[in-house]
Amino acid sequence: MEDPMQAFKQGLASLYKHEQFADFTIICGPHTFKVHKAIICAHSKYFAIACSSGSFKEGKRGELVLKAIRSEDDEDDTCDDPEAVKHMVHFFYCMDYDAASDAAIGANVAHPPDQVLSTPPRQLVTAYASSKYSGRKSKSSKETEKAVSEDAGNMVMHAKIFAAAVKYQVPALQALAASKFIEAVKTNWDQDSFAEAAYVVYTTTPKEVGVLRDEIAKTIFVHGILLQKAVVEAVVRAIDGLAF
Repeated sequence: MEDPMQAFKQGLASLYKHEQFADFTIICGPHTFKVHKAIICAHSKYFAIACSSGSFKEGKRGELVLKAIRSEDDEDDTCDDPEAVKHMVHFFYCMDYDAASDAAIGANVAHPPDQVLSTPPRQLVTAYASSKYSGRKSKSSKETEKAVSEDAGNMVMHAKIFAAAVKYQVPALQALAASKFIEAVKTNWDQDSFAEAAYVVYTTTPKEVGVLRDEIAKTIFVHGILLQKAVVEAVVRAIDGLAF
C-alpha cells in the first residue's frame, strides 16, 4: 500500500510540472511561473498578501512581476536573482531544491571596490574569538537535515536562496537554505567561491537574520589562512560588519 504522505508529495510535485489549475503567475527575468495561490500562500505571508484580490493590484490581475537583478544592479536590494526565485518556486511544490547544476553567478569579487581599508582585517579574528559562539549546531528539524545533500557545494546559490526566503517570508525554505549553506561551507571553505558567498551574504541578507553571517565569521576565524587569499581579504575589507 502506497504511503499517503508520499502520494501527497508526488501529487503536489505534479502540479509544479504540469501547471494544472494554476491561478497566479510569477515573473522574474526570463522565468515565468504558473503557480497556485493556495500553495504559495501556505508557504509565504508575502505572497498571501500579494495574492489578496482586495489588497493589491497584483492580486486582482493574478500576476506578480519581480524585478530581476542585472549586472549593473548588483547593489540594488530590491532586485531578485531569477535562479534563486526559480528554486524558491520549486521548493513550494517539492519541499526541496537542487542547486548543484547552477553556475555561481554573483558579485565579481576578483575586482573588489576601491574603497578598502589600508590595514589587514585581523580585527575579525579577535572579535570572533570574544563572541558568544558556543560551537553548537543551529537548531533544525530532522527533515531539514535530511534534505542537505550533494548540491550543498553551491555556496553562492544557497546564500541567494536564503536571501529570497527571508525577503518573501518563507521560513521553511530559509531553514533549508541555511542548512545547505552551512554544509557547503564546511567542505568548500578553501574555494575561491567562499569569498563570493561571503559578499553575497553580507550584501543581500539582513543583520537581524545573522545565521549565514555568523557562519562566514566563524569560518574565517577557524581557518585564518583564508585571510592570506587576496580575494577573501579584499571582500572582508570592503564589507561593513565583517571587518570589525
